[in-house]
Amino acid sequence: MDFLHSEIFSHIVFQTLAMMATALLLPKVRITSIFGAVGCVVALAVVNATLWDVALFFSIPDTLSLHALMLLGTNGFIFWIIAKLLPGIEVDGFFSALIAPLIFTVLSVVFYSYGRSVDWVSVAKYLFEQALAVREFFMQQKP
Repeated sequence: MDFLHSEIFSHIVFQTLAMMATALLLPKVRITSIFGAVGCVVALAVVNATLWDVALFFSIPDTLSLHALMLLGTNGFIFWIIAKLLPGIEVDGFFSALIAPLIFTVLSVVFYSYGRSVDWVSVAKYLFEQALAVREFFMQQKP
């Protein structure tokens, strides 16, 4: 199976875009490199796959309770730790680290819901052609 057509690639792309959009929406969350966004997405995936039990998320209550607040706080703390350990992403304040995972999750779901049918091979070819055109433009501008 071609990597650009795989579900894993789509997840990484949409979650990276969601992480970048989260940083745009929250002024105290900054992404200083694309590797920061990708690294944060991969680190969150590893942490979520190893620490959290899937059944835990299905047991989140519909109402605001101590259990729900503990899950929210723990998730924010994990995001804050990841942001402190990885280069390329910065978070100022625990409140921003608490809100960022919520926004990130909502944006990930929205991006993935509406973008599942994206043909990444065509997107990559288009971006490559545009990069070549820009390069050619600048090569012609030599004095």
